[in-house]
Amino acid sequence: MKKIITIIISLMLMSCNFSSNVTYENEIEEKENAEIVSRMFYSFLVKDDFNSTIDLISPSFFKVSSKVDLLIFLKNKREKFGKFKSFVMQDWKTHRVKGTNAETLYAFIYKVEYEKGVTIEKLKMVKEDKGIKIYGYDVD
Repeated sequence: MKKIITIIISLMLMSCNFSSNVTYENEIEEKENAEIVSRMFYSFLVKDDFNSTIDLISPSFFKVSSKVDLLIFLKNKREKFGKFKSFVMQDWKTHRVKGTNAETLYAFIYKVEYEKGVTIEKLKMVKEDKGIKIYGYDVD
């Protein structure tokens, strides 16, 4: 009987371990994976190919803002600041949770130079089934 109780307790402890989460912060490999999306986003801006940016955007973004709103915003930004010239990363963070509540989030801050001015732009991304997607885009 003692052996059965010991086995049951052991199995319970093992199952608790499987349902736990482990968090990883600021992993270089995760940063590099998300940077690919950032570079694609800005390469579309260089070409004024705003429609192609939609493929990089998470469906959760469009729960808050429509595709048309995004395109209007990008076109208005282009008119206000001029053609895109360059971007430099100012800061970055990654947050990956492994376990039952798995998720991977990314935040990048870029100093972006345009013909008529400089902006600070924040890209927030999330790893989804179809790859890394942008769910937040802020321009200061």
